[in-house]
Amino acid sequence: MAPRTRILAIDEQPYFRELLTTLLSAEGYGVTTAETGPEGLQILEREGPFDLVILDLVMPDPEGVETVGGIRARWPQQEVIVLTGVGDVHAVVSAMQRGASDYLLKPIDREALVRAIHQALERGRAGRETRQLVDENLEFMRRLSLVERLLPLAGEHDAGAAAHGLFELLATQLGARGGALWMCERPGGPLKLVVASGPGEDKAPKEWAAPSPEVEQSLLSGRPDLVDRSALLVPLVEGARLVAVCRLELPEGFSAKDLDATRPLLEFGARALTNALRVGELRRSSLRDAATLLPSKAFLYEVMSVEIERAQRYGRRLSCLCAELQGAHSSPPAELLQELVHAMSRTLRTTDLLCSEGGGLRFWVLVTETDQIGGVVLKRRIAERVRQVLAREPGLSFALGVASYPLDGETRDDLIEGAQARARAEHASELHGLGLDPHATLGEIGRCLLERATPQPSWMLADVAELLVGELVCRPRESGLLFLAPGSDPTSIMGPLMMLGESEIATEIFLATEGDTVPTCSTLTAVALPVGFSAETTWIVRFGEGPPYALVAGPERADGRRPVYHSRDPLLVERMTFQLCSEVGVGVRS
Repeated sequence: MAPRTRILAIDEQPYFRELLTTLLSAEGYGVTTAETGPEGLQILEREGPFDLVILDLVMPDPEGVETVGGIRARWPQQEVIVLTGVGDVHAVVSAMQRGASDYLLKPIDREALVRAIHQALERGRAGRETRQLVDENLEFMRRLSLVERLLPLAGEHDAGAAAHGLFELLATQLGARGGALWMCERPGGPLKLVVASGPGEDKAPKEWAAPSPEVEQSLLSGRPDLVDRSALLVPLVEGARLVAVCRLELPEGFSAKDLDATRPLLEFGARALTNALRVGELRRSSLRDAATLLPSKAFLYEVMSVEIERAQRYGRRLSCLCAELQGAHSSPPAELLQELVHAMSRTLRTTDLLCSEGGGLRFWVLVTETDQIGGVVLKRRIAERVRQVLAREPGLSFALGVASYPLDGETRDDLIEGAQARARAEHASELHGLGLDPHATLGEIGRCLLERATPQPSWMLADVAELLVGELVCRPRESGLLFLAPGSDPTSIMGPLMMLGESEIATEIFLATEGDTVPTCSTLTAVALPVGFSAETTWIVRFGEGPPYALVAGPERADGRRPVYHSRDPLLVERMTFQLCSEVGVGVRS
C-alpha cells in the first residue's frame, strides 16, 4: 500500500491547527502540526522533509518569513505554502523570495486550499522526477565514461602496458597523489614492481609482501585495505589468486563512496592483466613454425580463445583469414617464405596476429575490431602484395578466405573451419576460368560474362530484383552494397525498388541511371553509368553480409528471351564489387 502524503502544518492558533487537521485528514492526507517555527524545524529534523509544509506567516519569534528561509536553507526542495490573514503584501513577497511556492489568505476557502495543496504536491513530484532523471543520466554518463576508458585495456596484449594503463585509471578515479603497482609474471610467482609514481616512488620495494596475514586475506577476498588514513591497498584478484596489488596515496576527504567507484575497475582490470599475461606467456613460448619463425597454429588457437571471449563480453567483432599456397609439394624456399611473410606483415596493424603452419603452406591472420567487410578489404590488400611476390613463381597460386565473428560463427573452430573452407572455395572459383586480366574494366568483365550467357525469360530479371530487395527488407541490419543498372528494361528493376519506400536498411543501394526518376529510399543513391557500359545491359551486384550475387543480362532477343549470366561465386562477386568501387565511386559501408 502506498504511503500517505505527509503534510506539516505550522500555526500558533490551536483552533486553526485543528481545522487544518480535520480538513486535510478528510482529503486523505497524513497531518502533523506544530505551534511555532522552531518546533516545526525540530519535527523536520527528526522526521525528514515532508511532502508539503503549510506555514502561518504571522507567528512570534521567529516570524514566519524567517522560518520559510530556515526550511529552504536546510531542505532546498521542500514545498512550502504560506498563510496570512492580514493582507500584508510585503510579508508575502518576502516569503516568496525566501522560497515559498504559493500563498493563501485567511479565512481559508476549502476548495482553494485543496487546489493549492494539489498543485504544490504535483510540483514537488515533478521536481523529484526531474532530479531523479538528472541523477540517473549523470550516473549513466559516469559509467559510460568509465567503460570508454576501460575498453583499450581489453585489447592490450602487453602486460606492462596494461598495468600502466590500469594504474593511471585507478589513480585518476581516486584522485591519488601517487602510488605503485606490483604484478605477478606467472601463476604463483612473486608480485614484482611494475609502476611507481609520485612522492616516494624510489622507495617502493621491488617485490610486494603483505604487511600481515590479515591484510593478505582481506586482499584475496577482493576487499581494498586502508593501510592508514593516507594510503589504500587495492587488490586485483582472478581465480582466487592475486594478479596485482596497487598502493595509492589518497587525497584529503577520501570517502567510502569514492572507493565504490573503483569496484568496476577491479574485476575488469584483473581480467585484462590475466589475459595480457597469458598472451605474453604464449608469445615467449616455443609455439612457432620452424620454417617461417611465425607463431604456429597452436598459438593462434590460444589467442583466438582470448579474443573471442573479449568480443563476446564487449560486443566486438573480429575476423580470421586463411591463406593457402597451392602448387607446392613441400615447404617453399626460405627466401620466398621470407618475402611472403614480409608482404603480409607490412599490410597488417600492430594489433593483428600473423601465424603459419605446414612449413609456410598455410598462413593465418587474426584481425580484431573488424567485421566481415573489413576482413575482405584486408584480404584483397594481402592478395595484391602476395601476387607481386609470386609473379616470378608461375607454378604457385595463392587463395585467401575470411570468416568473421559473430556472422560466420561464435567459436574458434567455427571461424577457423569457415576461413579455410572459403580459401578452398576461392581456389575453385569460376573466376579463374574466365581468363580475365587482373586489371579488366567493368565493361570488359561484362562482355566476358555475356559471351558465356545463356538465354533466359525476360521476366527472370524482375523476379531476381524482387527477391534481392525482399531480402533487404527482411534482413535490414545486414550491411553491404547492392548495385543496379536497369539496362533496356527499367521496369524490371524500378518496380521492385518501389517496395522499399522509407525502409531503414543497412545495405547501400546504388542505381546507375541516365536521368530516370529515382525511387524514394534513404539508402539509395543515383550514380552515372560507368564509362564503357552499354545502356542496353542490365547489371545486378549484391555484396556484403548477405549471400553474394551477380547478374549481367544483354538486350532482349527476337524470341523475347535475354542472354543472362548470373552467379553466387564469392570471388567473382567480390571482383565485380571492388571494380565498381574503383570506376563508379560507390562504397561499402562497414
